[in-house]
Amino acid sequence: MKKIVLAAGLLLSAQLAFAQAPEKMSYQAIIRNAGGQVLANQNVGVRVSVLQGSPSGTAVYSERLTGNTNANGLLTMELGTGTVLSGTFNTINWPSGSYYLKTETDPTGGTAYTITGTSQLLSVPYAMFAKSAGGVSGGTSLAIPYANTFTNAGNLFSLTNNGDGASLEGINTTTTSNIAAVRGMVTNTSPGGFSAAVRGNNSGTGGLGIGVYGSQDGSGWGVYGTNPAGIGVYGNGTAAGYGVYANSNTGTGLNAVSTNGIAASMSIFNTTNNNNVLNANTVGNGTVMNVSTTGTGKGVSSTSGTGYAIHGTTSSQISAGIVGDNSGAGEAIVGRNTSDIAGAVVGRNDGGGYGVRGFISTNTSGNGIGVYGQVGVNSSTGKAGKFENVNSSNTVTTLEVSTVGNGNASDFTVNNTNGTSAALHGKVNSMFANFGTAGVYGESIGTGGYAGLFYQRNTSGTGPAVLALADGSGNGVTANAGGSGDGVEATVDGSGNAIYGWTPNFSAGRAGYFRNFNTANSQATLTVANAGTGSALLVNHTGSSGNLAVFQNGNANVARINKSGTAFFNGGTQNSGADVAEAFDVEGNVSAYEPGDILIISTDADRTVEKSSKPYSNLVAGVYATKPGVLLTEENIDSELLGKVPMGVIGVIPTKVCLEGGKIKRGDLLVTSSQPGVAMKANPKKVKIGQVIGKALQDYDQPETGKIRVLVSIK
Repeated sequence: MKKIVLAAGLLLSAQLAFAQAPEKMSYQAIIRNAGGQVLANQNVGVRVSVLQGSPSGTAVYSERLTGNTNANGLLTMELGTGTVLSGTFNTINWPSGSYYLKTETDPTGGTAYTITGTSQLLSVPYAMFAKSAGGVSGGTSLAIPYANTFTNAGNLFSLTNNGDGASLEGINTTTTSNIAAVRGMVTNTSPGGFSAAVRGNNSGTGGLGIGVYGSQDGSGWGVYGTNPAGIGVYGNGTAAGYGVYANSNTGTGLNAVSTNGIAASMSIFNTTNNNNVLNANTVGNGTVMNVSTTGTGKGVSSTSGTGYAIHGTTSSQISAGIVGDNSGAGEAIVGRNTSDIAGAVVGRNDGGGYGVRGFISTNTSGNGIGVYGQVGVNSSTGKAGKFENVNSSNTVTTLEVSTVGNGNASDFTVNNTNGTSAALHGKVNSMFANFGTAGVYGESIGTGGYAGLFYQRNTSGTGPAVLALADGSGNGVTANAGGSGDGVEATVDGSGNAIYGWTPNFSAGRAGYFRNFNTANSQATLTVANAGTGSALLVNHTGSSGNLAVFQNGNANVARINKSGTAFFNGGTQNSGADVAEAFDVEGNVSAYEPGDILIISTDADRTVEKSSKPYSNLVAGVYATKPGVLLTEENIDSELLGKVPMGVIGVIPTKVCLEGGKIKRGDLLVTSSQPGVAMKANPKKVKIGQVIGKALQDYDQPETGKIRVLVSIK
C-alpha cells in the first residue's frame, strides 16, 4: 500500500497490481475528503499519465478512466483500458529508464481534476521485462552460477515482494576475510557523477524508513566504506532528512578517527544557508560536547568573519554560556586579538545581569583573583583595564567596587621605586563645578569612616600624603562641613605642623586667609587654643620691612605692632588690671612674698626690694601687685621673670593694713607700720616727703591684719 497526499487536500490510498500481460495494470485507490472521511458510492473521474525520467518528465502515455467507489470508498480500475488521450500503453519500453505514475482525480466524476499525485514505479512485471529483453532461459529458470552481459538502460533484474520478506537476500557463511554476501561493482574507472555500486532507495515518506541498513552483531562496523581519496561513506539528505544518521543505545553513535588526516569535516557551501553546521544536544546531564587533547594543539579552534567564533547561551542563572576550567598552571579562557578595534574577549549583556562576571567560588587561601587584567607581557604596552560609558544620558556609575569584608574595596599601586606616575588618576572634563563633579569622589555613608584617606606611611619619606594643585583661579583644596564638624581638621603626631601654609618666593598670595561672610555669625573667625606650655600664637617676621601684626576695622588700620615690637593703638588701651607695676628682684626667697606686701628699696643690693619693717620709712617704693594692668621690666620679652615680684607703683592695688595708726577712713594717707609688709594710717603732722604710700579707698577697723584697696602713689 502507498499513501500519497494530493494537492486538493484529500488523502489518496492507491495500490498498483501488474497483470501477467503487459497491456494493462490494476489500479486501486481509497478516496477521502480533506477531513479524512471516506467518499462512499461516488462516481470518480481519473486522468492517468505515465512520465519518463522524473516526476516532471515527458508523458509517454495518457488515458482517462471513470468508476464508482464502493461502500468503503475504494475505487478499482485497470490502467490501459481507458480512453486513450496520448501514446500507446503496450509500446512503453519499461527497461529504458525510470517511470512515474501521475494521477489527476475529479471526485465528482467529471474532468475538473482537483487532486493530483505522482509516484515512482519502482518495479516492472517480469513479463514486461521478458517481452522487451527476451527473458532468460525462456523466462522460467536460471542456471547457477549465471553470468551474462546486456546493454540496456533499464533494470536487468527486478523482484517485487508484496509480503514481509526481503525482495533480495544474499547469504555467505565462509570465514574468509573481505567476502561479501551482496556485492555491487561499478567497473568503469570514470563513471558518471553519483554512480553507485550498491544503492538502497526507500520510497516511504514516514520517519522510520531506511535507504541502506547495515547491521553487525559483534564489535565491527554496521556499514563500512573506504576510498583512497574520495568519500568512504556518503549520505545525502535531499530534503529535510538526514544525510547520515548515527544512533547508539549504550555505545557511540558516530566515531570518526584518522591517522594522518582530519577525523571529521563538516561544511556548508551555500552562502544563503543560515542553518548551523553542527547541532549537538542532550536531554541528560552529561556534557554536550567533550573535546580534549594530549598534545600541544588546541582543544577547540574557532574562527569567524563577522559573526561569533564561539557563542555560548544559557537560560539558567546558575549556569553559564561558556565555562573554562583550569586545574593546572595555564589559563581557563584566553582571548587573543590582533585587531586595533575589536575585543579579544567581549562580555555582552542585554538584560539586567552581567556582561563579564569573574568570581572566586571555593578558594579560601586569599590569593585568588576574580578578574585579572594584565599588560606588559613580552614588553607590550597599553592599558590593563578600561571602563567607559559612551552614553551621555547614562547616569549610572561606570565602575562600582564594593566589599562586605574588612579588606580594601580596591587597591591601586605603582610598584616602581623610580616611578613618577599616579597609582590612581581621576579626571573629569566638565564646565560645571556642581557637587559630585570631581576627578575623585569619596563618600562615607556609615556613622564612621572617612570619605577619603591618604596615608604616607614610609617613616623615611618626605613627600606629602596629599598634594592639591590648581592652575586656574580656583582653590587647591576646598573643604566644607555641613554639620557641627570642622571643614578641615589637621593633627600632627610628630614634631611637625598640623597646618603649614606658605607661599613660594615667586608667589604674591597669602599663606593663610580666614574670613566670616555671615553677618549674623558671632563666632570668632580664628580661634587659637593651647593646652601645652608653649605659645598659643607665634608670629615671626623675617622680612626687611612690614609689621608683625595689623588690625583693621572696615579696612582701616586701628592697631598694629611694628617689626621692632612697638605697639600702636588708635583708640587707646584697656587692661583688666588696675595698676602699673614693674618687675623687681627681692631679698631672700621670692616664696616669702605675697600680693599686698608693702615693699621698700633694699640698701644691700641694686634694683632689689624687700618687705617694710619700720614705721614712716623713707625707702617705701610700692606694693606687691595682685593683678597689674601693665608690667614693666628691663628684661627681654622672652624672660620668664623668675625670682622677681611685680611691684605696683601707681594705680589701685589691694594692700595689707593694720590699726597701728588707728582706724582707717576713706581718703586717709597710709605709711609703713612696724609690722613687716603692712601699712597703717598716717599722722599728717608726722608725715615727711617720700613716706606716703597712697590714699585708702575703703574703711578698715578690724583688729587683725587685712587688705583694702589703696590708690597707690608714692609721695
